[in-house]
Amino acid sequence: MFNDNEHIEKLKLNFIEHFPAGTFKYDPRFADKTVGTDEGITKYLTQKWGKPNKTPTLLFVDPFGYKSINTTALANFMNGWGNEIFLFLNIKRIQAALDNEKFDELMESLFPTTVATLRLDRKYKASVHERLTLIVDNLFSEFRKVTTDELYHCRFKFKEEDNVGTSHYIIHFTKHARGFDLIKQIYHEFDNIGASLEKDGNYTFDAKRMDDNQSMAIDFGDANVEALSLMLRKTYSGRELNAKDLFEEHHVRTQFAGQHYLKTLRKMVNDGTVNSRYTDNLQHTVSVLIIENCMLKFL
Repeated sequence: MFNDNEHIEKLKLNFIEHFPAGTFKYDPRFADKTVGTDEGITKYLTQKWGKPNKTPTLLFVDPFGYKSINTTALANFMNGWGNEIFLFLNIKRIQAALDNEKFDELMESLFPTTVATLRLDRKYKASVHERLTLIVDNLFSEFRKVTTDELYHCRFKFKEEDNVGTSHYIIHFTKHARGFDLIKQIYHEFDNIGASLEKDGNYTFDAKRMDDNQSMAIDFGDANVEALSLMLRKTYSGRELNAKDLFEEHHVRTQFAGQHYLKTLRKMVNDGTVNSRYTDNLQHTVSVLIIENCMLKFL
């Protein structure tokens, strides 16, 4: 299902050019509704979800900034088995709207139970980064209050093209550890900052760096390795387990992707804090792979 308020016919023509009628079992739907005004979509989101789910859905929500984001409806949608969301937020506009009473109704829809405390807590945050983190943390807490079972989220932020500020976030919500693992891999591939995930918690894209080879020298990869190695030593000191079990058990607690675990564990082997061995009787050129046959002993 595709929706665009102004350009739906052009979108439909472009889509059909690449995917002619009959390409898919179910033909796509095209509509030109204004965000938040389609009762059919609202009814679909707010239905009673659960198992089995005949229509597992990947929802990409791109409102105009924050207009008509009904967090309660979206969080309810996450109760359906297999449902996932990408939520595109104009965090710059949300931050401004929180201080303007003209947007109270919109902010209450976005933060239905936390808007008052969010406004108060923001006053005690010294930096813009802390305030943005607080906003996204509150949004996730709103989802968790409505969504049953475990809920994971991963954040990808966009730096503004003309200054150092942050303009947008794409936040991914899933209830499955595998979905969480996959999106972290994808976000990691498109991150051109390499910021410290322990401190920042976000994968980041900065358009200003695309044509600047010098700026790409700034990399927090070593900081991520050091932070993750400390976590792993604290959790697994003295234990022996296979690399796959370690990854599946530990990654769900962090924003680190599989590549971070590989780099960190291989460095720990090189540093002598972890011993590794393979049990499949094959010759391997690297010290660690995230497989069952790679055994790790934390010293």
